[in-house]
Amino acid sequence: GQAPRSSSPVKLPGQARGSSELRRHAMPEKIVVCLDWTPNTNHSGFFVAAADGLYERAGLDVELRSADANHQLTPARQVAAGQADFAVAPSESAISFSTTDRDVPRLVAVAALVQGDTSAIATLESSGIDRPAKLAGKRYASYDGRFEDPIVSQM
Repeated sequence: GQAPRSSSPVKLPGQARGSSELRRHAMPEKIVVCLDWTPNTNHSGFFVAAADGLYERAGLDVELRSADANHQLTPARQVAAGQADFAVAPSESAISFSTTDRDVPRLVAVAALVQGDTSAIATLESSGIDRPAKLAGKRYASYDGRFEDPIVSQM
């Protein structure tokens, strides 16, 4: 047989000393999470955790912030600028921050909220467009992400 596997629980701030009671009397740790859009179903877990008091019990004061309405700073750029601790962002943002100028802070992807990538170009099968090269000269609908044009122009 196999040896039993030991598992250590994940420790959240406030549990570091083994007691959430100790954390209740301390100042909660402030965390800002910048959402990638207006709150929607992809963000449900964040709001359910807040409503159920999970953040508070873990000693966290979590601010859930919608993306900048003026599109001045993307959620990932808010993290890079120190204005947010976490960003809900498309995979392209993590790739961009890993492949750009060395003076740009490197961001690390820590979790996935959805099982598949929500960034895609889709076509009707009847169009005959089955690879990026066949998109040359075509128009497509988009949400106009800032990183999108450079990516599409390289395809």
